[in-house]
Amino acid sequence: MKEVTCVLCGVSPASTGQGDHIPPKSLYTKSERCSAKYPFHTVPACIQCNTDGSKHDEALKVLIGIEREGGTDVIDALAKTVGNNQRIADQIFNTAKRSTEGRTTEVKITFDADSYRKSISRIARAMYWRMTEEILPSSANIAAHSIEEIDRDAAQNLCAIFEQQPSTEINGGTFICKLMQDTESCILIMNFFGCHTAVALIDL
Repeated sequence: MKEVTCVLCGVSPASTGQGDHIPPKSLYTKSERCSAKYPFHTVPACIQCNTDGSKHDEALKVLIGIEREGGTDVIDALAKTVGNNQRIADQIFNTAKRSTEGRTTEVKITFDADSYRKSISRIARAMYWRMTEEILPSSANIAAHSIEEIDRDAAQNLCAIFEQQPSTEINGGTFICKLMQDTESCILIMNFFGCHTAVALIDL
């Protein structure tokens, strides 16, 4: 039987299990995970990458949970994650800043940027393999950002360019990815649940 390489690290052999769920299955509510609503997408991954990745997904899960529409299921999942993770709970309550403008009140929260970037980078590696059938070398440099971190004009221009690119939809269209590539670099734009967009800039 031919050995399959982990598409996340590009080095170790993938485990014989089902692989790693990309996008992370933990981003979905319990009812979504337990139903047959989505054929959850997986990629070949080694045990180490699978294990290490899950601990970085919590920040992404909370961020998307705050932005996402979905009723009580989403709120319950968000509350459970915060309740079971003291580190994230501390980040939320220690960094929350309330601002009021007119009749609108906003609360801004600072998240663990390192965990967020590691989670998005892992998803980008998996999607690069899915869309090109090639594994990114471990030396490939990935700069991962939320679209909100990018200059507004640059972000609008980037999104306009990507509108013309074909998209890959995963899990019933709840995750959409687009890729633009040349010989030395590529850019992936990834949208989660229609509410959160991340950008991965990859030096090949």
